[in-house]
Amino acid sequence: MKKVVFITGASQGLGKHCAIEFANRGYDLFLTARNYDALKQVETEIKNKYKVDCEIFLLDVTSLENWRHANDAFFHRYSNLDILLLNAGISNPVWFENFDLNNFRDTYETNIFGILNGIDTFLSHFLQKQSGTIAVVSSLADSRGFVGSSSYCSSKIALSYIAESAAIELADKNIKFINIRPGFVRTNMTAKNQYKMPFLMSPARASKIMVDGIEKGKDIISFPIITNILTKIIKHTPRFIYQKMITRWKDNQQNSANGNGR
Repeated sequence: MKKVVFITGASQGLGKHCAIEFANRGYDLFLTARNYDALKQVETEIKNKYKVDCEIFLLDVTSLENWRHANDAFFHRYSNLDILLLNAGISNPVWFENFDLNNFRDTYETNIFGILNGIDTFLSHFLQKQSGTIAVVSSLADSRGFVGSSSYCSSKIALSYIAESAAIELADKNIKFINIRPGFVRTNMTAKNQYKMPFLMSPARASKIMVDGIEKGKDIISFPIITNILTKIIKHTPRFIYQKMITRWKDNQQNSANGNGR
């Protein structure tokens, strides 16, 4: 029997390319997203190229009621879930001087509670069968409070801590809980960034790393290697040094945005 993977945010970016990578490896798929037309295109692409079962479902991860319907639809089609890949996330960069409470609410609702809603929906299934994998997509941005991205970074820091706790607590239940921490990947989300993104990676390459790590049962999947090393250094850099570095970077970014850069 083929293994089955459930993916959120599967209509584009990392979610879409992970779906294609899993299909290439023979997994059956249950793909969800908010954009049904884009999701339908992914389904068509996969079914035309791979001999796997692919079901799609319109899902807003912030709605627990939507998750309940997704659960019913999934188990109407499949009897077992092997991998739950909670990938959906958003980023809306805002400088703190333009503080927007709704920006934080929206980001947390998707990046934290959207993940927790999925765990709440399917954890009992994994506990009952005493096996399976839950993978969440955090970010290397969890290493520090980066200016201009306070809502995004703080949401990813919270998610990484949740993943670490869950991995330890669920280990004796034979459930893998994996924290995936990408660096910069070329997606619609990163296209919003108005600054240079070092070691920018294609979503196809990133998805291969993610699926490889999931299949190997890694606790943490952090990539690319160089960015991972740099963020570790930044994480342990003393506050006064980090503050000088990041303030200089912030000033350069704002000068460029105002047309004052050279």
